[in-house]
Amino acid sequence: MSRKLFFIKVLVATVTFMVMLGFIPFMSSCTPQITFGELTVSGEINAVTGEPVSSKDEFSFNIKKIFTTIKVSGVKADDNKRFTMVNEDTGEIIFDKTEKYSIEDTGFIEAYFYIETEDLEEGPVLLDPGEYSASFYHNGELKDTADFKIIAPAAEIMEVKLSNEDRDNMELINPTSEFSPSDAFFIYVLTNFLIIGDVYSVRWYFDEDEILDVVDIEITENYYGQEVVNFWYPPKVPWKPGSYKAEVYLNGSLYSKYDFVIVGEEEVPQKDESYFTQGNIYINEDYGYSINYPDGWDYKEEYEDGHSVEFFPASDDLSMFIAVSWFSEGAFDPNNLEIFSEDYLFDITGESEWSIEGLDIYSEGEEIYSGELSGLYYAEYYYSLTDQEHNRYAFDNILMLKGDDLIIVSGLYLMLQSAEADEILHGMWGSISFE
Repeated sequence: MSRKLFFIKVLVATVTFMVMLGFIPFMSSCTPQITFGELTVSGEINAVTGEPVSSKDEFSFNIKKIFTTIKVSGVKADDNKRFTMVNEDTGEIIFDKTEKYSIEDTGFIEAYFYIETEDLEEGPVLLDPGEYSASFYHNGELKDTADFKIIAPAAEIMEVKLSNEDRDNMELINPTSEFSPSDAFFIYVLTNFLIIGDVYSVRWYFDEDEILDVVDIEITENYYGQEVVNFWYPPKVPWKPGSYKAEVYLNGSLYSKYDFVIVGEEEVPQKDESYFTQGNIYINEDYGYSINYPDGWDYKEEYEDGHSVEFFPASDDLSMFIAVSWFSEGAFDPNNLEIFSEDYLFDITGESEWSIEGLDIYSEGEEIYSGELSGLYYAEYYYSLTDQEHNRYAFDNILMLKGDDLIIVSGLYLMLQSAEADEILHGMWGSISFE
């Protein structure tokens, strides 16, 4: 009985191929014993024999090819073989290929078979970091499985810039350590990679010890190239002149500290009555309340699932809208207003008259104030958002409990117009009265 080894190559990427590199079946009067070798995963094979070279169970994220190989003997040419590969972390099927050992010949086969996983489109990585499992089946029966891991690269911070400019291009940012009381703080963090699960953080301080805010951004998608993580801290009121500090962290480890100063005289915000000179008052007799609204604004009422009225300027000069919504008992959990506030944010930014395409929350909601107004408990939550054009927005959400009901006064506005928007929103909220 004569025999000769051969191997079959299947190139897997977006499309699956099979390339026959050699075939010599062997036949005799006896039926050969069927045997299967160990399924191996490697980054290289012997180009002549098809044998794996240096099989491994861990690979770098930038590996260009992966070979899943098994030696079989005594199988029939028209038997079925099946290779599969699955990302165990996500459940994604990388490939699932079933075919006959050979469609051109008959007899028994002894050979190395392998799948070559190669990125035909030359993307940033062959496989995302994570745990993988490759399997081989003969006539539907599992014969062996090989587990392996793609190691994620270590993200590193390459550069940090502080600025009062809102820009998309890191190279165009003019860094500064001196700000005015009305400036927004921007911190741009340049990193070599963005890796799922990594957390970038900024802690803002006034003087040495008075912490102003802590902002964490967790990465939810891998990006294998330089990218900028943006932080900003808008002035809810004008900044107090003096010395400030920002600390930048990656996964809880301090990268560096940055000192900056606010210069100029302290600005005391004065109530601007110019937005409410015409005496516009919205009155809702069904729910028993009234609220002032600005000059030149209009409104739209809705009564589906409760009551809501949206106020918006007639001019495009001010990019904002304000909504008042009323929820009855059972529509909300009075002990979990923070969760309800976030759900409400998603609803109103997607379905309002002034909806924004591609709007995403950039930072967690922060309770900035709570207390009582006219004897009613309230909690105010502040969100930072960005749209797909990288415009930055703020969403200010004030929730008030009145008996068993919940009233929400909220405003969505461009961050660059925060001073005007804050005056209008809180002017309206402060004017609300109930029968």
